Amino acid sequence: MSEGKMDRGLFLKTLTLKNFATFEDCNINFTDGLNCIIGETGSGKSLILDALQIIFGHRADRKIIRKGTDAAMVEAIFGGNNDPEVKEFFDQLGYPFQDGEIVIKRLISVAGSNKCFLNFQVCQTSHLGDVANFFIDIVGQFENQKLLSEEYHLHLVDHYIKDENLAEYRKIFSQLQRKKEERKFLQTKASERIQKKDFLTFQIEELRSFGPGSDDEASILALKDKVINKEQILGACSQINSILVDEDLSMSSGIIKILKAIEKSKLTLDESLINKLHDFKCFIDEFFCELSKIADIYNDETLDINFILDRLDRYQKLKRKYNCDSNGLQSILARFEEELASAENEDGHLQELETEISKYEQQAQGLARLISAKRNLAALEISKLITQGIQQLNMVGASLKIAVEPLEHLSNVGNDHIHFMVETNPGEGVHRIKEVASGGELSRILLSIRRVFSVKDSISIFLFDEIESGIGGETALKIGAALKDVAKNSQVIVITHLPQIAVNADKITEIYKQTRSSAKDDFRTVSMAKDFTYKNQKELYSVMAPMQMQ
Repeated sequence: MSEGKMDRGLFLKTLTLKNFATFEDCNINFTDGLNCIIGETGSGKSLILDALQIIFGHRADRKIIRKGTDAAMVEAIFGGNNDPEVKEFFDQLGYPFQDGEIVIKRLISVAGSNKCFLNFQVCQTSHLGDVANFFIDIVGQFENQKLLSEEYHLHLVDHYIKDENLAEYRKIFSQLQRKKEERKFLQTKASERIQKKDFLTFQIEELRSFGPGSDDEASILALKDKVINKEQILGACSQINSILVDEDLSMSSGIIKILKAIEKSKLTLDESLINKLHDFKCFIDEFFCELSKIADIYNDETLDINFILDRLDRYQKLKRKYNCDSNGLQSILARFEEELASAENEDGHLQELETEISKYEQQAQGLARLISAKRNLAALEISKLITQGIQQLNMVGASLKIAVEPLEHLSNVGNDHIHFMVETNPGEGVHRIKEVASGGELSRILLSIRRVFSVKDSISIFLFDEIESGIGGETALKIGAALKDVAKNSQVIVITHLPQIAVNADKITEIYKQTRSSAKDDFRTVSMAKDFTYKNQKELYSVMAPMQMQ
């Protein structure tokens, strides 16, 4: 790494191509400053960009496999500069690296199988895309998607201001969204919950009014048996009472008559016999009392057979309905009561959510206003800097304005929508940057944007493909100086035909072709790369002059 150059971010060290189109086996080394790739038209310069796009997750076509070979290989080795941000990124992605180097390899097979490797682990192409999105930007005639994205414009402005409120806002907004999702879920189930509460209330009232229980059922069954045998039992009691006490010839009256007769006749009997007669009379009286109690029970008007049979019928129906015994009915009642309480708690929770959502919305709106104010101030400052940069690249009178417009609703980035508006010719109208028609003007505008943001952004590798399209010598010199300026804080790789740009390079790589004879006595074209050095500018201009005319 050149002294005083990059001390952060990612930078490309080496690109290796094997059996890749016209490249047979080629290693290209890069420095961390401004790298220029030069060469005649058709030499294979654009293949370098194609290879890097494949490294960064683009689709690999089997057509790029060199004729007569089974597979093509592209490998890129990046330096990480021991940057904590780089290390954290790859650790979180799941592909940690060692010794400060990140290695990406793609294998493209004729058989159709493609393999991707990141730090010597098999990976998905989407992971390579994640790397590119965070660290790489490709600017060319057909590769301006990132710089033309209005979402990316907002990202650039936020990186520029580095407002700590934004992290806090995103945290609160995330909590707000979770609460809204929870509310939506509860609201979606509101009608279902109402139906459930009505159902539970009905079942609970049914069970509570009935009052089920195993002891109760057993006692009702016993009463049923009493009621069914009531007439027989009462008849037997009446008959026994008649025999014992109710008639003149009853046992009780007979014993009384016997005792009176003994007393009148002066009959002398053993006293124990007399006592036994008295005991028998007492026994008959006690027996009569107990039988009377039984008769009283069966004569109780509350023993309604219809009530008893109805209650037993309801027991059977409830047990069939809930598929349980009488003890189970009590458990089911307890469960229904618990579920009803839970449903009523959800209603209360919905009210709590409304309160929380209101609180988070107020916090988010307050932070969004602070962030918006900083974005508007930064937009004025950045617009001025980019406009100066554009005009320095011979677009006299051109200007760029960053428009910050409010959104209807809060989003995860605040309450602002940002887009870059450009006026290339004074008085001819302001247009969004992606609507600029001229490729040369667009390239200069994008370069000016990169010149302002290169220090602030996470992007640390910039690829420019023939940025000099449609420009002259003086403008090319200014573009070269601007690229040199961007390269102070980032690695810049430029494919160019112009010596006015290449003269600013920290390293120049020349791509050239050779025709070789093969073992089959035919001839094959091979693209090769070499470091290009020159003694003075005159030599550089002389070597590159033919390239400009192609």
